[in-house]
Amino acid sequence: MAGDRGSCESSWGRKPSGGAARPIRNSSLTRAVLLLCVGVVVVWLFWPVSGEQAIIPTAADAAQQVINPTDTETAEQSEGKNADAGVKSLKSVTYPFSVANSEVTDDTVIMPAPEDSGGAQAANIASAGTDRDIEDDPVLLPISGWVLDQDGEPVADIGVTASSRRLAQDGNTSGPGGVTDEVLTDAEGYFGFGDLPDGEYLLQTESTDLYDSATSTVRTGVSSVVLRVTAERGKPVTIYGVVMEEDGQPIAGARVAPTDESKIATTDSTGKYSLEITVDQKPRTRSMRFTKAGYRAETLGVRQSDLRDLSKWRLDAQLQVKDGVSVDGTVMGVDGAPVAGARIQFYSHPLGRSHQATSKQDGSFFMDNVDIGDDYRLWVRPKADFQDYVDEGFQVGRRGLFVPVVLEPLDDSSLRGRMVNAFRNPVSRYTLWMWNSGAGANRNLAVTGDSGGNFLVDKVPAGEVSFGSRGDPQFTLAGIQLEPGKMTTAILVLDWGHEEMAGQLVNSDSGEPVAGAEVRLFWIDEEQGVTSRSRRQTVADGGDDLIFTELGPGLHTIIVTAPGYHSFRREAVPREGIVIELQEAAS
Repeated sequence: MAGDRGSCESSWGRKPSGGAARPIRNSSLTRAVLLLCVGVVVVWLFWPVSGEQAIIPTAADAAQQVINPTDTETAEQSEGKNADAGVKSLKSVTYPFSVANSEVTDDTVIMPAPEDSGGAQAANIASAGTDRDIEDDPVLLPISGWVLDQDGEPVADIGVTASSRRLAQDGNTSGPGGVTDEVLTDAEGYFGFGDLPDGEYLLQTESTDLYDSATSTVRTGVSSVVLRVTAERGKPVTIYGVVMEEDGQPIAGARVAPTDESKIATTDSTGKYSLEITVDQKPRTRSMRFTKAGYRAETLGVRQSDLRDLSKWRLDAQLQVKDGVSVDGTVMGVDGAPVAGARIQFYSHPLGRSHQATSKQDGSFFMDNVDIGDDYRLWVRPKADFQDYVDEGFQVGRRGLFVPVVLEPLDDSSLRGRMVNAFRNPVSRYTLWMWNSGAGANRNLAVTGDSGGNFLVDKVPAGEVSFGSRGDPQFTLAGIQLEPGKMTTAILVLDWGHEEMAGQLVNSDSGEPVAGAEVRLFWIDEEQGVTSRSRRQTVADGGDDLIFTELGPGLHTIIVTAPGYHSFRREAVPREGIVIELQEAAS
């Protein structure tokens, strides 16, 4: 058909050698050729493809096309086109979410920025959850980086797995388990994943006989990830001792267990126990927990650095007999209705004691064996619909204590905004986590922008809310105040873009590269009362170059620390070549 169409066009408007357009003669032959060309064009335009029925767009289809612009259009282009069409450019859809017991589910709120209500927008809300008429091509981006040991040396031939935590597709997100890929590091410790669907991924190195596993959560597009593995050189060490009462009497049948291993020992008739644990090279404290019915539990710690060169370590414990009193109460709303499932914490800092309970269906709660004291703090955290309750200065006497708690309802508000970088370009389909300190158990909510960075969250508890990322790079945004019953608009500026910062890290005396240095990069921005911060970190591998990628523009602060060297701090902007000279510290 293309050839027929082209030949018809050439007979219509081809210019003669003289330069003027040849006139079309009014003859029967000319009219016949003209009608033939028109017929060919009509058939070519409306002929069904692959046996499917030809579809002529309706006015409603055209309006939907304007409401949901393709990714190739800019926000300004789509807004302008929508204004000309007389319809709203963006839709407002609230996706359901549920949060219980302070644990966040995989449901998210993913919102284009709202416009004033209108017919076209209402039609979109009514069709929420149906298939989209226009499907965006998935965005594919790489992730790459290095695996280094504690000394900054590359670790070769170790497996690295990338598992999707949240995928951003068509302005939506999916939960874990969608995409998994695995690669091996090369001789320089380098690894790379190409063409991953856009989103957040959990990177994890395999656990080997030589190294423990290391993990990091990153966003696609990051090319400077450093996974730092710790040498696994575990050795057995025997922990032994005696469990006794405060007067020195041995306690038989007491249970002894490390908090991080599934091993248990029981004391004999003389209160003695013996237990073998595995000690590795990590700089941490091992905790041993001692328990027995009728006694208060005791947890004692020992540093691994004290155990590495030994085969045995004595650890005695004293357990106190329980002789406390009871604390009970009720949790109600202002209307007198019981509030079930609220978590209650009763804590005394001077005594170092903490007690927990959960309100029952009738709103009651009970805690026993509470120590007598005069400086207790009560914190009640309801599941939803109520503000947290915090009070302190409670006195617990020998007769115990009754505490009636009345919870205030939450005042809802709404928040709409846009995620942008410092150039004010949209950051598309990025996920941030929002929390509100007075939001009961609904403290964390995933908010993902659309292709233009726009989002809308409805029914947010009033008060100050903050945003943060859960991976590398680390973003935090604070200072957004929501008023009850009102819509608040906010611009969230993120340190995200296509800028890079590269340089060298060397010894100031010898000029040789310094391996194993911790390099951190900070950025801060404040706009309309909202403070945005970013934090990135990496480890120098002793090579020639040090690089941070996916940066936004503007001034950044670099802080470098390395064993045996003075710390280093300076400010720099992306694309600026940096040479960091570390001075050796006096021994």
